[in-house]
Amino acid sequence: MSTTRIKKKLSRIEVEWVDSATFDRWVPRDEKIIREEHQCMTAGYLVHRDKKVIVIAGSIGESGSVCSTMTIPIGCVKRTRRVK
Repeated sequence: MSTTRIKKKLSRIEVEWVDSATFDRWVPRDEKIIREEHQCMTAGYLVHRDKKVIVIAGSIGESGSVCSTMTIPIGCVKRTRRVK
């Protein structure tokens, strides 16, 4: 497999983003239920980016197919960085 050819097709990227959270229990309305943001860092190959989402893949095959994709809404993204 030619990794040089594959790397030219997709850029490697790190995405720092904020995740959503859920709490699955009954709570009184006056109890503090707002929690701190859950900061995340995900790295992979940039598959797609537009005004709504960033899609990254954990793996890329010789044919250019991708695996382990993750779609992150732009509103959750704090910053991105290309990785060499």
